[in-house]
Amino acid sequence: MKSRGLFFISVLPLISLMMFGAVQFVNASPALGITLAFDKFPPVYTVGEFVSFQGDLTWDGSPVTDGIVGLQIDDPNDEYFIFRTLPTGTPPAEGWKIEILDVIPCDSEGNPKQVFLRDKNAYFHIFYRNNDEVSRFVRICVNIFDVYATPLYAVVKLSTSIEPGTSQNLLFPWWVPEEAPVGNGTIHVSAFSELPRNLGYPYCPEKSAMFTIESESGMISYPPSSEGTYNLTFKLPSAGEPGTYDICATTTYNGEWGYTSKNVPS
Repeated sequence: MKSRGLFFISVLPLISLMMFGAVQFVNASPALGITLAFDKFPPVYTVGEFVSFQGDLTWDGSPVTDGIVGLQIDDPNDEYFIFRTLPTGTPPAEGWKIEILDVIPCDSEGNPKQVFLRDKNAYFHIFYRNNDEVSRFVRICVNIFDVYATPLYAVVKLSTSIEPGTSQNLLFPWWVPEEAPVGNGTIHVSAFSELPRNLGYPYCPEKSAMFTIESESGMISYPPSSEGTYNLTFKLPSAGEPGTYDICATTTYNGEWGYTSKNVPS
């Protein structure tokens, strides 16, 4: 829920989503354990703030260094927010029943393309394969992030059964929001047996690709720092109540201490 520009992250629901490995295999593998913890407690975050968490995957108390963990996060309106498949080390390069082979930014004809304009379509080509000897049901989920690591798009792009030993592909458009910040974006594609919140698990490591968002007039550029100066570019949150941002800068040099501050209303 949201209150006064704050996000309250419910720990228990997230843990229940991430606990699939233990729940699914608990009868056969009671030694499998999984944990999740946020970077602060209680997990309350302001609009636009970075949220961090970390989890452990263990087998009989020892770290699993070649595993993968499926992640789903929904927003306060119960809409999809994040779909990711996170490694706990270095997963095997092969041996996956379902495999995301590649994801390629492209034009409407499938030709590779890296740069897209705001308020226009970008296209992505996803290639996947069923390496198993039986048909497998798969949900292919897509997540797109902007240059500031803010989720722009999360969707279940495909829910289907794939015949054994067959490869397929999917070409889809994504409308780049007019307000999307220019810079490098990232697309992540995961393949789940079912959605993680429905106790699904990831079939394989995710595939990712980087692309660039530009404005109609080209990239917005910022001048490099001159000698003896410093600069920082950041994005004010687009939601939440108005307020004042206090910026402080401090330094020490040759035993002296310096301080300056500014107030930025929004």
